Amino acid sequence: MTGVLKCDSNGHFEKSDFQTSNCSKYNIRGVKENGRLFRMDNVTGLQSTNFNISTMEMTTDVTYNSCTWTLPIMEWVKIIVLSLGAFGNGLAFFTIVISKRLHSQSFAIIASIALSDCIYCFGGVLWGLLVYPYMDPKNYRNLLNCLGDFFDTYVKQFMAGTMSAAYIASGFFIATFSVFRFIIIRYPSKSERILSKKSVAAIILSVCLASIAIAVPSTRGKIDRVIDFVVSYIIPLTVMFIFYMLKLVTLMNRKHSQTFNSASIRNMEVVCALIIVAFFALLLPWHVLALMSEFGDHRPEYLPVTISAFLLQLNNCINPIFYAYLSPRVRKVLTQCFCTNRRTSKSSFTSMTMECSNV
Repeated sequence: MTGVLKCDSNGHFEKSDFQTSNCSKYNIRGVKENGRLFRMDNVTGLQSTNFNISTMEMTTDVTYNSCTWTLPIMEWVKIIVLSLGAFGNGLAFFTIVISKRLHSQSFAIIASIALSDCIYCFGGVLWGLLVYPYMDPKNYRNLLNCLGDFFDTYVKQFMAGTMSAAYIASGFFIATFSVFRFIIIRYPSKSERILSKKSVAAIILSVCLASIAIAVPSTRGKIDRVIDFVVSYIIPLTVMFIFYMLKLVTLMNRKHSQTFNSASIRNMEVVCALIIVAFFALLLPWHVLALMSEFGDHRPEYLPVTISAFLLQLNNCINPIFYAYLSPRVRKVLTQCFCTNRRTSKSSFTSMTMECSNV
C-alpha cells in the first residue's frame, strides 16, 4: 500500500487502512510535527511523499522534528562558494556576450559552459537557503516539508530538475569544447566551414535538449544512478581525454610543430590538461559514494557526503577561471569594460564606457 501517513495529536494514525492505529510503534523517517511523511534519497537529496508500508523501518520511537531554520556550518561554506561561482560564471558569460572579439566557435562553447554553471551554482544557493535549513539533525537524509505542499511538490522538483540539467549540460559542453579545440588545430583551414555559426548553434541547442531529456525523467533508483555516473562523468571524461591526446599528437607532428611552439597554444593546452584533472578528481568522490550507497551496505555519514558534494560543486565554480579568465582576450575585455584608472578623466571614462557598450 502507498500513500501519506498522518498522525493526530493523540498519536494515532488518521488513516484506517493500516492494521494498527498506534503511531508510537513506528519510527518512520522524516515524520514532521504535522505528520507529513517524506523519504530522502541516499545521497542526492531528492524526496518522495510516497512510501510502501512493507518496507518501512519499525522501532519503538517516533521521531518528530520542528521546522526551525538552522543551517550547518558546512552548508554555509557551500553557499558562499556557490555564490562566488554564480557571480564568476555570470561575469564570464556577460563578458563573452558583449565582446564581438570573443564571438568565435570556442568562446561560444565557453559561454555555454559559463551559463550552465551559473544556473547550477545559483540553484545550489537557493537549495541551500530554502531546503537544507530544514534538515533532520539526527538524520541528514531527512528534509522536512516546512514550506508547504506546493513548494515541496512543484518548486523543489523544478529546482532539482533545472540544476540536474545544468550540471549535465556543463559536462557535455566541456567535452564539446575538447572536440572543437581538436578540429581547430587539426583542420585550421577548414574549421570555419566545419564549425559554422549554424552548426555551432545546432550543437548547443542539441546539448541543451539532451541534458533536459536526461534530467527530467530521473527517479534516483539504481538504474538511474548508473546512468548518471556514465552520462555525467564517464562519457565527458572519456571524450575529453581522447581528443586531448589526439590534439597533442597533432601538435607534435612536424607539420604542426610551429603551431605547438606558440606560447599561447602551449598555455591553452596546459589549461586543458588542468581541466581534465580537475573534472576527474573533483567529481570522483561524489560518484563513488553515490554508487556505494546505492549498491552496497555502506551508508555514508553527513561529513563525507557534504565534502564530496562540495568538491563536485567546486568544479562548476572554478570553470570560469580555467576557460575564461586565463584567456588574455577575456582579461583585456574585462579590464576595458570594468576597470578604470582613478586618474582617468571623466571624458575618458565616458568614451571607454561607450566603447564597451559597442563591443
